[in-house]
Amino acid sequence: MMCRLCLFRKGDSIGILKSTFMAQSTPSTTSDIVSKSQPKTDKLPGIHYVVYPVCWSLVWIYYRLGGRKVYGRENVPRKGAVIFASNHVSLLDPPALNLALPRVPRTMAKAELFKGFWGWVVTGLGAFPVRRGAPDRTAIRSALKVLKAGIPLSVFPEGTRSRDGNLGPAGRGFAYIVHSAKVPVIPVYLHGNENTLSPPHPGFRLVRNDVWFGPALDFEKECQEKATKEVLDSISERVMAAIAELRDQARSDQVK
Repeated sequence: MMCRLCLFRKGDSIGILKSTFMAQSTPSTTSDIVSKSQPKTDKLPGIHYVVYPVCWSLVWIYYRLGGRKVYGRENVPRKGAVIFASNHVSLLDPPALNLALPRVPRTMAKAELFKGFWGWVVTGLGAFPVRRGAPDRTAIRSALKVLKAGIPLSVFPEGTRSRDGNLGPAGRGFAYIVHSAKVPVIPVYLHGNENTLSPPHPGFRLVRNDVWFGPALDFEKECQEKATKEVLDSISERVMAAIAELRDQARSDQVK
């Protein structure tokens, strides 16, 4: 349940990014990228059918008690590959987001979670590991394989939980996935979880959680260009701007 994406922050060296993803050996298409030997991220493990219903029920009860409302359901596609890009403030964000979706998405989780009992749980929830602190080609290839199979992917572009609740910059690793996969991105804003299992409020408590889904973002123009620093930053900025719009809408609705 404690899943999150941690690829590259915007300030990372573009030289590292190029050497990792855009070297001469880098394939030119998503099909080429995912054709290499990869974990079966497009297949749910057998334990999923035990772990997921139990965890889903627990999360549903938790938000049933705390209160929950989902806005913009009409923006959520019920088939086809799509990336759900959300703000990140709490360890409860992945289950909060995934619970609001009509399909089971795959989610990246920090590699440290894939040990012992929690590793079993996280694997059962349909997550796959990503190494933090360095470019992780395997994780990005796995993400592209998921999308190529028509499966939704939930992502937290900021790469880590916000320390103060404000939105941070998206990582270029996230933008690279968007650019390579060429699929729509649905911006998501989660509100309420910042009050539990978050940097400012590390303790577990009952909270209300609301979820806003925005209209799909299309990056056809950017995907026709090379994955340069400028193009990747443009993708990241558009996604974070769309999440910020949902945040402002959520705050406006609260005032009313």
